[in-house]
Amino acid sequence: MLTDGGIDPDDMEVVLRVLDELEDLPVDHPDAVAVRRATARVYKRVKQRRRRAAREAVVAADEAVTAATGTGAPGRIDDETQGLPLVSSAQGATAGTLIQARACYVCKVRYHVATW
Repeated sequence: MLTDGGIDPDDMEVVLRVLDELEDLPVDHPDAVAVRRATARVYKRVKQRRRRAAREAVVAADEAVTAATGTGAPGRIDDETQGLPLVSSAQGATAGTLIQARACYVCKVRYHVATW
């Protein structure tokens, strides 16, 4: 049972004791196989959570940069067909730097610095 965001100390002691006993079992013993599979599952889930968190951080940062550009603004309606000039909400010559490079929709060259 989890307490204060961690595993109960008594349960943790049992887990570590069982893992120590596992070293004495043959590699192909059913108990050894079951523990290997369980620990692999835990490792895989932690790895997936870390990757997802890192990916979400990159996407959020890049979406903020894109939203600051004139062509990627979230509330933009096809302005140029109505004769309205494209306007960026960013101050200066660039809207920011993307973490993950994107390809230009015209020339397909990859870029990091988003201009207006």
